[in-house]
Amino acid sequence: MTPRTALLFPGLGAYSAGMLRGLASEHPQVAATFREIDSAAARHGIPPVSQVVVEALDDGVHLVCAKAKALKESDGKGAMAAIGANETVTRRLIGALDDPDLLVACLNAPRQTVISGPHEAIDRAGNATAALDSFFAKLQLPYASHHPAARRAMLDFRDLIAGTAQHPLSIPVFSPVQGHRYADTDDIKAGLNRAVVPAARAPVEQPDRTSILARLRGLHATALEYPEEVLAEDALLEAQLGIDSLKQTALLAKVVVAEFGLADEVSSLRAWDFPSLGRVADHILRAPAASRP
Repeated sequence: MTPRTALLFPGLGAYSAGMLRGLASEHPQVAATFREIDSAAARHGIPPVSQVVVEALDDGVHLVCAKAKALKESDGKGAMAAIGANETVTRRLIGALDDPDLLVACLNAPRQTVISGPHEAIDRAGNATAALDSFFAKLQLPYASHHPAARRAMLDFRDLIAGTAQHPLSIPVFSPVQGHRYADTDDIKAGLNRAVVPAARAPVEQPDRTSILARLRGLHATALEYPEEVLAEDALLEAQLGIDSLKQTALLAKVVVAEFGLADEVSSLRAWDFPSLGRVADHILRAPAASRP
């Protein structure tokens, strides 16, 4: 069988209800796996979970059940929500709300950030983003994950999984939180335990200058209806290509802020600071890594 790569986003709330129910009814091997999951859950005193669907068997079910038990005390005491903004904008929003218990929990993408905190604070953030006409979605979760309030649960989870053995790995798994592929020398239980509280960041691609220039040429060519070949990196946008400063400023706002997700204030972008695409590319490369696409 040819090896294939699967991209997983296993965060809490990242699912569609009942998405595997059809598979279980149509494929006997899936139904058999669910029965095995139920059997493993029963050994831990958990009711049948096949209609909910957990992720693994035996030891895996034990880990899932242990985490649920550890977080039981947190049920109903917090919430999470996804906001359609980068980290910088989201942190400014949190600062404006002035609630010390409202925090950035996860960086899902250059322009999607997850916040975590008390229900009232999450609802206030929702009202604020609605006023800004930004995307906001409250996650269907019973507690605030990736939040300092879960530290007690982290300690309980550590104790509950202490006796679970770590087996040799059979499938390569790259962790964006750890920043590398898991190896048998990694303490995976400790990693799972740490993930209860720290913020989880999505992996950030580190683009090279050539790829950035290629994207800039394509974006400018589309916006200006210019052939890409005339948009050389050292060509002067106004003096040689006839693009006036107002048009350049509008393009900078669209490209640097919107397309590349950088934290620049639009009002701070001056056309004379970026006379060529090469200078724009250099600015993008100097930006903080977490702000780049």
